[in-house]
Parts: sequence; C-alpha cells; structure tokens
Amino acid sequence: MIIKLIFYSIGVVFAYFKHKYFFNIEELLILNEKIKEKIALAKLANSNNNETTPTVVVKSKLSDMPQEHKLLFKHLVLSFLFFIWMLIGLLSFNWIYFAFVLLFGLWVVNPLNKLFSNNISARILLLKIHTLLSWALCVFVIINAYYLNISSDYILNLITNFIKSWMP
Repeated sequence: MIIKLIFYSIGVVFAYFKHKYFFNIEELLILNEKIKEKIALAKLANSNNNETTPTVVVKSKLSDMPQEHKLLFKHLVLSFLFFIWMLIGLLSFNWIYFAFVLLFGLWVVNPLNKLFSNNISARILLLKIHTLLSWALCVFVIINAYYLNISSDYILNLITNFIKSWMP
C-alpha cells in the first residue's frame, strides 16, 4: 500500500511538470534547435579545419552551463524519469494506459516529429498533443487507482468486443 502511494505521488509530481512543460514547449523547442545549430556549425568548422578536437566546449558542471542549457538539461532528466515511471507503470493494473501512451509516442509522435523536422509549428502542435495526453495519463491513472478501479482486462474486453462487432 505504501509503495502504491509513493508511485502515484510521483505521478502527481509528473502531472505538475507536464502541466508546466505544456506552456513552455515553444521556448524549449526553439532552444533545442539553436543548440543543434551550434553543434552542427562546430562540426562543420572542425571538418573544414581538419582538427580532431571539437570547438564546442562542454561544461561538466550544471552550475557552469548557460541558463538555456540548464533548462533543457532539467527537462531531459525529467523526461527520462517520466519514461522510467511509465515503464514501472506497465507492471501495475493500469498497464494498458501506460502501454497506450508509450506506443503512441513510439509509433505516432516519433515518426511525425521526424517527418515535420523542418516545420516548427507542426512539431509544437504535436508535442502539445503528446504532452496533454501524458498529463491526462498521470491524472487518470491516479484517479483510477484510488476511485474508479477500471481494470485493464475490462478495457481489453471492450476493445475486443468493439472489434468483433465490426467484423463480418
């Protein structure tokens, strides 16, 4: 019971950060693109100079990094922890909801993100949809764990019955 409380409390924290991230997607995406451009320019400069040492200086301490790098680094760490939380969630009775969000990110968001790599507004819209879905997952699994208690087996039965009703 205490482990369940800790797990879903962590879900509340992730729901808060997903809510906060939703309103900063544009800023983070633009910062990410600027950093990618700097790295690409540094690689190009290295290849033109035939040097083996990179011209980009990597700061090893978080306190030495520029503010925008800190912001992206914090988001990267939170995204990794959220992914681990979702993998652990696959072991809960809410596994189907976690699997849906993971597969949606893998099969829908990732390919579309690569397809629209040059279109920032489409990527912003796509990330907003994915963030909203992730936030809804956090909130729903917490409510489902303590109040609704809708099992994954019930959802699977609904899906199977729906598919069977459409088959001849």
